[in-house]
Amino acid sequence: MKFNLIQPVGCGNAVRIIVEQTHGEQTWRVLRKESVEFAGPNDPAAFLVYEGPDRNITDARMLVNGVTYYYALYGYINGGLSSLVAIHDVVPNATFDDLSVDAQEIIRDRLDTTLNSMILRGKLAISKSSIAVTSIPFYSQGSELPVVTVLFSGGSSSIRGMGDLIAQNDFVGDACIDSQGWLSAVSLDVTAWSLNAAERNSLRRGLEAALAANLSVFDDLGLQMLEVNSVQDMEDMQSMNVPVYQTIFRLGCTVAVAVTDEYSLITDVLLQRPAGSSVVVGGVEVTAWSGSSNRMCN
Repeated sequence: MKFNLIQPVGCGNAVRIIVEQTHGEQTWRVLRKESVEFAGPNDPAAFLVYEGPDRNITDARMLVNGVTYYYALYGYINGGLSSLVAIHDVVPNATFDDLSVDAQEIIRDRLDTTLNSMILRGKLAISKSSIAVTSIPFYSQGSELPVVTVLFSGGSSSIRGMGDLIAQNDFVGDACIDSQGWLSAVSLDVTAWSLNAAERNSLRRGLEAALAANLSVFDDLGLQMLEVNSVQDMEDMQSMNVPVYQTIFRLGCTVAVAVTDEYSLITDVLLQRPAGSSVVVGGVEVTAWSGSSNRMCN
Protein backbone atom coordinates (compact mmCIF):
# COMPACT_ATOMS: atom_id res chain seq x y z
CA MET A 1 0.00 0.00 0.00
CA LYS A 2 1.02 3.58 -0.43
CA PHE A 3 -0.24 7.13 -0.08
CA ASN A 4 -1.05 8.72 -3.44
CA LEU A 5 -1.84 12.05 -1.82
CA ILE A 6 -1.83 13.77 1.55
CA GLN A 7 -2.51 17.50 1.47
CA PRO A 8 -4.28 20.15 3.55
CA VAL A 9 -7.77 21.17 2.48
CA GLY A 10 -8.07 24.88 1.77
CA CYS A 11 -10.86 25.45 4.31
CA GLY A 12 -8.39 24.67 7.09
CA ASN A 13 -8.41 22.12 9.93
CA ALA A 14 -8.78 19.28 7.43
CA VAL A 15 -6.57 16.93 5.40
CA ARG A 16 -7.33 15.08 2.17
CA ILE A 17 -5.86 11.57 1.82
CA ILE A 18 -5.79 9.18 -1.16
CA VAL A 19 -4.38 5.68 -0.76
CA GLU A 20 -3.57 3.03 -3.35
CA GLN A 21 -3.57 -0.75 -3.14
CA THR A 22 -0.35 -2.40 -4.26
CA HIS A 23 -0.74 -6.02 -3.10
CA GLY A 24 -4.47 -6.66 -3.23
CA GLU A 25 -5.29 -5.23 0.19
CA GLN A 26 -9.02 -5.41 0.93
CA THR A 27 -9.11 -2.72 3.65
CA TRP A 28 -6.66 -0.46 5.42
CA ARG A 29 -6.09 1.51 8.58
CA VAL A 30 -4.84 5.10 8.78
CA LEU A 31 -3.46 6.43 12.08
CA ARG A 32 -2.42 9.96 13.02
CA LYS A 33 0.01 11.34 15.60
CA GLU A 34 1.99 14.49 16.25
CA SER A 35 5.21 12.47 16.28
CA VAL A 36 6.75 10.18 13.66
CA GLU A 37 7.06 7.21 16.04
CA PHE A 38 4.22 4.66 15.73
CA ALA A 39 3.98 1.59 17.99
CA GLY A 40 2.23 -0.51 15.36
CA PRO A 41 -1.31 -0.60 13.95
CA ASN A 42 -2.82 -0.68 17.44
CA ASP A 43 -0.80 2.21 18.83
CA PRO A 44 -2.88 3.43 21.84
CA ALA A 45 -1.38 6.92 21.54
CA ALA A 46 -2.46 7.33 17.90
CA PHE A 47 -5.76 8.66 16.60
CA LEU A 48 -7.66 6.28 14.33
CA VAL A 49 -8.44 8.37 11.26
CA TYR A 50 -10.02 5.66 9.13
CA GLU A 51 -10.45 1.92 8.77
CA GLY A 52 -12.18 0.45 5.74
CA PRO A 53 -12.02 0.09 1.93
CA ASP A 54 -12.38 3.73 0.78
CA ARG A 55 -9.39 5.17 -1.07
CA ASN A 56 -10.49 8.79 -0.70
CA ILE A 57 -10.41 9.88 2.93
CA THR A 58 -10.95 13.23 4.62
CA ASP A 59 -9.59 13.80 8.11
CA ALA A 60 -11.37 16.77 9.71
CA ARG A 61 -11.48 15.82 13.38
CA MET A 62 -9.50 17.64 16.05
CA LEU A 63 -6.91 19.10 13.67
CA VAL A 64 -5.24 22.44 14.44
CA ASN A 65 -3.95 24.67 11.67
CA GLY A 66 -0.17 25.08 11.68
CA VAL A 67 0.54 21.85 13.57
CA THR A 68 2.54 19.06 11.88
CA TYR A 69 0.75 15.69 11.86
CA TYR A 70 2.10 12.31 10.80
CA TYR A 71 -0.07 9.68 9.12
CA ALA A 72 0.70 5.98 9.15
CA LEU A 73 -0.83 3.46 6.72
CA TYR A 74 -1.45 -0.24 7.41
CA GLY A 75 -3.12 -2.68 5.01
CA TYR A 76 -5.21 -5.82 5.53
CA ILE A 77 -4.42 -8.81 3.32
CA ASN A 78 -6.45 -12.03 3.67
CA GLY A 79 -7.72 -10.84 7.03
CA GLY A 80 -4.28 -10.05 8.45
CA LEU A 81 -2.94 -6.59 9.25
CA SER A 82 0.41 -5.71 7.72
CA SER A 83 3.17 -3.87 9.48
CA LEU A 84 3.73 -0.19 8.73
CA VAL A 85 3.97 0.48 4.99
CA ALA A 86 3.98 4.28 4.78
CA ILE A 87 4.29 7.44 6.87
CA HIS A 88 3.80 10.98 5.66
CA ASP A 89 3.56 14.35 7.38
CA VAL A 90 1.30 17.30 6.59
CA VAL A 91 0.49 20.71 8.10
CA PRO A 92 -3.21 21.71 7.83
CA ASN A 93 -3.80 25.35 6.97
CA ALA A 94 -6.56 27.64 5.71
CA THR A 95 -5.56 28.97 2.27
CA PHE A 96 -8.77 29.56 0.28
CA ASP A 97 -9.69 32.88 -1.32
CA ASP A 98 -13.27 34.14 -1.31
CA LEU A 99 -14.35 35.31 -4.77
CA SER A 100 -18.04 35.65 -3.94
CA VAL A 101 -19.98 38.62 -5.25
CA ASP A 102 -21.68 40.90 -2.69
CA ALA A 103 -24.82 41.98 -4.54
CA GLN A 104 -26.00 44.23 -1.71
CA GLU A 105 -22.80 46.27 -1.58
CA ILE A 106 -22.47 46.53 -5.35
CA ILE A 107 -26.00 47.87 -5.76
CA ARG A 108 -25.64 50.20 -2.77
CA ASP A 109 -22.39 51.62 -4.12
CA ARG A 110 -23.68 52.12 -7.66
CA LEU A 111 -26.92 53.73 -6.51
CA ASP A 112 -24.99 56.03 -4.17
CA THR A 113 -22.71 57.14 -7.00
CA THR A 114 -25.40 57.50 -9.65
CA LEU A 115 -28.13 59.16 -7.57
CA ASN A 116 -25.75 61.79 -6.19
CA SER A 117 -24.41 62.39 -9.69
CA MET A 118 -27.97 62.94 -10.89
CA ILE A 119 -28.55 65.47 -8.10
CA LEU A 120 -25.38 67.40 -9.05
CA ARG A 121 -26.42 67.40 -12.71
CA GLY A 122 -29.90 68.66 -11.89
CA LYS A 123 -31.52 65.43 -13.05
CA LEU A 124 -32.98 64.59 -9.65
CA ALA A 125 -34.68 67.31 -7.62
CA ILE A 126 -34.91 66.62 -3.88
CA SER A 127 -34.86 68.71 -0.71
CA LYS A 128 -31.15 68.09 -0.01
CA SER A 129 -27.94 68.57 -1.98
CA SER A 130 -27.04 64.89 -1.56
CA ILE A 131 -28.65 61.65 -0.45
CA ALA A 132 -27.33 58.85 1.74
CA VAL A 133 -27.59 55.30 0.39
CA THR A 134 -27.04 52.80 3.19
CA SER A 135 -27.02 49.03 3.64
CA ILE A 136 -28.60 49.20 7.10
CA PRO A 137 -32.00 50.53 8.21
CA PHE A 138 -31.85 54.33 8.23
CA TYR A 139 -33.39 54.66 11.70
CA SER A 140 -30.55 52.61 13.22
CA GLN A 141 -28.03 55.32 12.41
CA GLY A 142 -30.22 58.43 12.67
CA SER A 143 -29.98 59.46 9.00
CA GLU A 144 -32.00 62.44 7.92
CA LEU A 145 -34.65 61.97 5.26
CA PRO A 146 -34.70 61.53 2.37
CA VAL A 147 -32.56 58.41 2.41
CA VAL A 148 -32.27 55.22 0.36
CA THR A 149 -31.64 51.81 1.94
CA VAL A 150 -30.49 48.63 0.22
CA LEU A 151 -31.33 45.61 2.40
CA PHE A 152 -30.78 41.90 1.83
CA SER A 153 -34.11 40.08 1.93
CA GLY A 154 -33.16 36.52 0.99
CA GLY A 155 -31.12 34.12 -1.07
CA SER A 156 -30.92 30.49 -2.12
CA SER A 157 -28.68 28.32 -4.24
CA SER A 158 -30.16 28.17 -7.73
CA ILE A 159 -27.53 26.30 -9.75
CA ARG A 160 -24.88 23.85 -8.61
CA GLY A 161 -22.19 22.28 -10.76
CA MET A 162 -21.11 18.67 -10.78
CA GLY A 163 -18.94 18.10 -7.73
CA ASP A 164 -19.80 21.65 -6.63
CA LEU A 165 -17.20 22.97 -9.07
CA ILE A 166 -18.17 26.43 -10.27
CA ALA A 167 -15.42 26.75 -12.87
CA GLN A 168 -13.04 24.48 -14.71
CA ASN A 169 -9.86 23.65 -12.83
CA ASP A 170 -6.89 25.66 -14.02
CA PHE A 171 -3.21 24.75 -14.01
CA VAL A 172 -0.56 27.29 -13.05
CA GLY A 173 2.95 25.86 -13.09
CA ASP A 174 2.96 22.83 -10.80
CA ALA A 175 -0.28 23.79 -9.06
CA CYS A 176 -3.97 23.29 -9.70
CA ILE A 177 -6.45 26.11 -9.06
CA ASP A 178 -9.71 24.65 -7.82
CA SER A 179 -12.94 26.69 -7.78
CA GLN A 180 -16.05 25.53 -5.99
CA GLY A 181 -19.36 26.99 -4.85
CA TRP A 182 -22.74 27.69 -6.42
CA LEU A 183 -24.85 30.33 -8.11
CA SER A 184 -27.19 32.03 -5.65
CA ALA A 185 -30.52 33.69 -6.38
CA VAL A 186 -30.48 36.87 -4.26
CA SER A 187 -33.36 39.18 -3.35
CA LEU A 188 -32.87 42.79 -2.25
CA ASP A 189 -35.22 45.53 -1.09
CA VAL A 190 -34.26 49.02 -2.24
CA THR A 191 -36.37 51.59 -0.40
CA ALA A 192 -36.51 55.37 -0.71
CA TRP A 193 -37.77 57.17 2.40
CA SER A 194 -39.07 60.74 2.38
CA LEU A 195 -41.22 63.13 4.39
CA ASN A 196 -42.78 64.41 1.19
CA ALA A 197 -45.00 62.41 -1.18
CA ALA A 198 -43.88 64.37 -4.26
CA GLU A 199 -40.22 63.86 -3.34
CA ARG A 200 -40.91 60.14 -2.90
CA ASN A 201 -42.25 60.09 -6.46
CA SER A 202 -39.12 61.82 -7.75
CA LEU A 203 -36.94 59.29 -5.96
CA ARG A 204 -38.90 56.43 -7.54
CA ARG A 205 -38.19 57.77 -11.00
CA GLY A 206 -34.57 58.46 -10.03
CA LEU A 207 -34.08 54.92 -8.78
CA GLU A 208 -35.52 53.49 -11.99
CA ALA A 209 -33.14 55.60 -14.06
CA ALA A 210 -30.14 54.76 -11.86
CA LEU A 211 -30.81 51.03 -12.08
CA ALA A 212 -31.28 51.17 -15.84
CA ALA A 213 -28.09 53.21 -16.30
CA ASN A 214 -26.05 50.62 -14.39
CA LEU A 215 -27.29 47.43 -16.05
CA SER A 216 -24.08 46.82 -17.98
CA VAL A 217 -21.98 47.71 -14.94
CA PHE A 218 -23.92 45.28 -12.75
CA ASP A 219 -23.35 42.54 -15.31
CA ASP A 220 -19.62 43.27 -15.51
CA LEU A 221 -19.35 43.18 -11.71
CA GLY A 222 -20.97 39.73 -11.50
CA LEU A 223 -24.68 40.48 -10.98
CA GLN A 224 -26.41 38.30 -13.55
CA MET A 225 -29.98 38.68 -14.78
CA LEU A 226 -30.87 41.65 -12.58
CA GLU A 227 -34.64 42.02 -12.46
CA VAL A 228 -37.04 44.49 -10.85
CA ASN A 229 -39.66 42.09 -9.53
CA SER A 230 -41.96 44.77 -8.17
CA VAL A 231 -42.24 48.48 -7.32
CA GLN A 232 -44.64 49.64 -4.62
CA ASP A 233 -45.42 52.95 -2.91
CA MET A 234 -46.33 52.90 0.78
CA GLU A 235 -47.13 55.41 3.51
CA ASP A 236 -46.17 54.85 7.14
CA MET A 237 -48.40 56.95 9.38
CA GLN A 238 -47.60 55.27 12.71
CA SER A 239 -43.90 54.50 13.18
CA MET A 240 -42.74 58.13 13.41
CA ASN A 241 -44.17 61.43 14.58
CA VAL A 242 -44.77 62.45 10.98
CA PRO A 243 -45.92 60.55 7.88
CA VAL A 244 -43.12 58.78 6.02
CA TYR A 245 -43.53 58.11 2.33
CA GLN A 246 -41.75 55.12 0.84
CA THR A 247 -41.18 53.53 -2.54
CA ILE A 248 -39.91 49.96 -2.48
CA PHE A 249 -38.07 48.17 -5.31
CA ARG A 250 -37.81 44.41 -4.91
CA LEU A 251 -34.82 43.28 -6.94
CA GLY A 252 -33.60 39.83 -7.89
CA CYS A 253 -30.33 38.68 -9.42
CA THR A 254 -27.99 35.71 -9.62
CA VAL A 255 -24.48 35.90 -8.17
CA ALA A 256 -21.64 33.48 -7.62
CA VAL A 257 -20.79 32.19 -4.18
CA ALA A 258 -17.30 30.89 -4.89
CA VAL A 259 -13.96 30.13 -3.31
CA THR A 260 -10.70 29.14 -4.98
CA ASP A 261 -7.68 27.36 -3.62
CA GLU A 262 -4.32 26.29 -4.99
CA TYR A 263 -3.32 22.66 -4.62
CA SER A 264 -0.20 20.77 -5.58
CA LEU A 265 -0.61 18.25 -8.35
CA ILE A 266 -1.27 14.75 -7.03
CA THR A 267 2.00 13.03 -6.23
CA ASP A 268 2.61 9.56 -4.84
CA VAL A 269 4.22 9.89 -1.41
CA LEU A 270 5.84 7.17 0.63
CA LEU A 271 8.39 6.88 3.40
CA GLN A 272 10.08 3.52 2.80
CA ARG A 273 10.79 1.03 5.52
CA PRO A 274 14.45 0.12 6.03
CA ALA A 275 15.85 -2.54 3.70
CA GLY A 276 15.04 -6.07 4.73
CA SER A 277 11.95 -5.07 6.69
CA SER A 278 9.50 -6.83 4.36
CA VAL A 279 6.73 -8.67 6.12
CA VAL A 280 4.66 -11.67 4.98
CA VAL A 281 0.93 -11.36 5.61
CA GLY A 282 -1.47 -14.06 4.46
CA GLY A 283 1.24 -15.61 2.31
CA VAL A 284 1.99 -12.33 0.53
CA GLU A 285 5.28 -10.47 1.00
CA VAL A 286 4.62 -6.76 1.59
CA THR A 287 7.50 -4.45 0.75
CA ALA A 288 7.94 -0.70 0.50
CA TRP A 289 7.27 0.92 -2.88
CA SER A 290 9.01 3.93 -4.35
CA GLY A 291 6.94 7.03 -5.04
CA SER A 292 6.20 8.36 -8.51
CA SER A 293 4.68 11.61 -9.75
CA ASN A 294 1.18 11.77 -11.27
CA ARG A 295 0.41 15.09 -12.94
CA MET A 296 -3.29 15.38 -12.37
CA CYS A 297 -5.54 17.67 -10.38
CA ASN A 298 -7.52 16.35 -7.44
